[in-house]
Amino acid sequence: PEADKVNAFSNGLDRSISYLESMGIRVILAYDVPELRYFPRDCLLGSVACSFSRQEVLDRQHIHREMLSKLSKKYHLDIFDPLDLFCEQMSDACSSIYEGRTLYRDSNHLSLYGSDLYGQMFTQWMSDLSEQASD
Repeated sequence: PEADKVNAFSNGLDRSISYLESMGIRVILAYDVPELRYFPRDCLLGSVACSFSRQEVLDRQHIHREMLSKLSKKYHLDIFDPLDLFCEQMSDACSSIYEGRTLYRDSNHLSLYGSDLYGQMFTQWMSDLSEQASD
């Protein structure tokens, strides 16, 4: 049953990408933000740790990341990965808190603050991608 859902989603996304590209539209994919196993308020109150590991996220998102990676290779697409917003560069240490503020409003939706940082990171990524394309 779970494999059927994954295949249905993958096939639908594949058809959508194919259609958009046939219309001359550039498609960019994005991996999901990490889903927390706790609520931010519990972390802020100190009843749970605000941290998680990069590997935990990669393990939990394995199917999703593998699917997008396959589609990316098939269509030569770029994929935005927001994981570095939550995790230290070249480290396994991640947190739902940045500069003393929570990045989440619940276990899987970013706060306004988190959304703003995500947008800044995405904008910089797009700028870097455009510079690479013009080189």
